[in-house]
Amino acid sequence: MEGPRRAHLSLVADPHARIRELDGVRGIAVLLVLLFHFFSWSMGQTGWSGLPLLIENLSRMGWSGVNLFFVLSGFLITRILLKNRTQPNYYRSFYLRRALRILPLYYLTVLICLFYPGGAAFAGVSALHLSNMAPILGVVMVHPGLWSLSVEEHFYLVWPTIVKRLSLKGLAHCCALLCLFVPCLRMYFHDHATSSYTWFRVDSLAWGALLGMAYDHFTSSSARYRLALAAFATGSLILLLGWRLGVTTRNSVLGAGLQFTFLDLLYSSFILTAIANPSGNFLARTLRAWPLQRLGDLSYCLYLIHQPLLSLYEWIVPKPEQIGSALFSYLTLRAVVVLATACGLASLSERFFEKPIQRLRSRPTQRPTFANAA
Repeated sequence: MEGPRRAHLSLVADPHARIRELDGVRGIAVLLVLLFHFFSWSMGQTGWSGLPLLIENLSRMGWSGVNLFFVLSGFLITRILLKNRTQPNYYRSFYLRRALRILPLYYLTVLICLFYPGGAAFAGVSALHLSNMAPILGVVMVHPGLWSLSVEEHFYLVWPTIVKRLSLKGLAHCCALLCLFVPCLRMYFHDHATSSYTWFRVDSLAWGALLGMAYDHFTSSSARYRLALAAFATGSLILLLGWRLGVTTRNSVLGAGLQFTFLDLLYSSFILTAIANPSGNFLARTLRAWPLQRLGDLSYCLYLIHQPLLSLYEWIVPKPEQIGSALFSYLTLRAVVVLATACGLASLSERFFEKPIQRLRSRPTQRPTFANAA
């Protein structure tokens, strides 16, 4: 790996440039989550063969799309904060932009939760950004997808102050400490660890923050590729050793600790490989493809509304009880209908709801700091 050219960390990449590949990464992340809920979530892991078994296996790890979202969020938000931490309107600019981007659609989704049986309690805790704490509070999580939004909102609450107060070296040490400490915390509380709690998931965001700092620090493509390779090798080693030692399940102590670490490293490698070379590579060109770009544009709304649409579909068309071809046909048709409906609604939301609100944050004297976070 190429050594630093200066004794301190440098930040030289242009924060105003939109990295189109990251929109494609966001599209892949939401596609993983959608496929998981469309198929594996409803299929279980037994009793299938042929094509249904293949689909179930391919969609089984789709839940990890949330980890990809977390790593990407840590990358983007940390770069935004570092580029603007000397500005007089540092806090106001950050929180205003985040609120206008996230809260309107979020609170509309919270209102939808009121239509679920017993959903008022969950809507109440979600309105306070505590949906991921529902198990502690004894509240039924009627919209499971909202938990990850709460984790990110807690991150937004404290991370700007940490970035503002620490030196770059101190911030790197803080991130590294979180990446080591949080898995230990999961191991210590493995019998009671719930993956939705912020203190069990913040290491994914810390890996993303480290990735953002490394991306700006190592400016040559070769150094970035070597760093991506190191992250891939480390993540693969953790995964292979876990299989070898039989501790890859969350029920084991070590498995509980490392269940997200190898994913965070692999996804960090994936992101860095995609953006390492400004002129692009095969992965970068794939991520710039229109379908992934469009999914990335709509990803926030798609993530929020696809589960309520699944519930609505099942209310209108009840799901077959038995496992077999009838259930797989039902799930396939449900996936097509819900995906098409979700994309249509997300496009309408983008044009008539989200973009008009986001225009409020644009001022002639303020230039957006990092377009992908918009």
